[in-house]
Amino acid sequence: MTWNSNKLWPLAIMPVIMYSSLKADSATTNDEQIAPASYRSDSAGLLAYGSVATNDKIPAKYQTPPTNTSNENQVFVSTVRTEVQDGVNLFVTADALYWTAREQMTGYVIESKDIDFTEGALAGIRTLGPHAKLKNFATEWNWGYRVGIGYNFMHDQWDLYFNWTHYQQNTTSRANVKNSEQQFFATWMQVSENAENAWSIFPQHAKGKWKLHYNTIDMEFGRTFGLGGHLIFRPHLGLRGAIINQDFDITYKNLLEIRGRTPFPKAKVDLDNDFWGVGLRGGVKAKWMFSRDWGVFGNFAGSLLWGRIENKTKLDQPEGGGIWIDEKHHRQTVKGNLEIALGLAWDYYFSTAQHPNRYHLGLTLAWEQLVWFHQNEIDYFPTHLITTHSFKQQGNLGLSGVTLGARFDF
Repeated sequence: MTWNSNKLWPLAIMPVIMYSSLKADSATTNDEQIAPASYRSDSAGLLAYGSVATNDKIPAKYQTPPTNTSNENQVFVSTVRTEVQDGVNLFVTADALYWTAREQMTGYVIESKDIDFTEGALAGIRTLGPHAKLKNFATEWNWGYRVGIGYNFMHDQWDLYFNWTHYQQNTTSRANVKNSEQQFFATWMQVSENAENAWSIFPQHAKGKWKLHYNTIDMEFGRTFGLGGHLIFRPHLGLRGAIINQDFDITYKNLLEIRGRTPFPKAKVDLDNDFWGVGLRGGVKAKWMFSRDWGVFGNFAGSLLWGRIENKTKLDQPEGGGIWIDEKHHRQTVKGNLEIALGLAWDYYFSTAQHPNRYHLGLTLAWEQLVWFHQNEIDYFPTHLITTHSFKQQGNLGLSGVTLGARFDF
């Protein structure tokens, strides 16, 4: 849209003419006081950034405007957008993340009971029994961060915001056979059609390490508007770039050789699942102000990224057994994710002698929940034979936790 200044200048001077007329009437009329606009607005008390003192016992039409020695008869009433007076329209954000991550289809060992290991007995086994339990990687909480910078455009409540989110998690889990009735089944080892011919699938000890490195960069182009005097919305649309690298290292020790031979001392499994992608991201942020400074908010966003995923699967027996599987590949893919945040917000505005509402500080405390669909594409090989076919796990990656955020406008 092209703006024609020749057509807009009459509209621009109308508020000046109306304000001059009101001042003239107030100067000539002694028995009538006209309140400033901030007193007449139902929403000014919550959406204005300047704290305007009023006397509830005096009717609004008889209240006198506040005086300001540096700028008399001028009251700053901001829009619903978070912004400051006479600033450079920039804001910076910093969030501390206390999150945890979970991923589907990453169990490293199955615990079972009452499996008969005598020669010939395993040939007829097709189930793990009614008391089998899958052991997944332990849940750990770790710190991360998110930093950002934004700019408020002067036109129509639009703003531009960039942020970078970083989180990493290193998880170690262990499992040990404690008695003769307990058995472990190595989920990442190979199983033949006849269990008696399987290659060392029953370890006495198992250890799994999961390393996750999570990075996203977001660009948001949003517009803020209010409904009534309490509810604020900010829909936004932009771009997202993501790099999500995962490494799984699993070690099995003292694996039972089914036919009564000496147990294998160790087998190692190395699995990599690395993804990068770029795509569109959109969502909406909503805030309900239940007082001048306090409010509750909810954020929702989703993205769809085109990118590349690289997988590696390596299985070997370090002590004389050699490498059984060493495979890697990559492919183009599309991944989607959803984000939800719910929390509490506090806002405060600072004034200077020359500039009221010159700075703004906002603090938030929220719970965030993220899910990346089908992020786990680790290849699983049922056997180590050349004729085998692998299949992908297709498990979701989830991140969740507490976020403490701060925003400063200047």
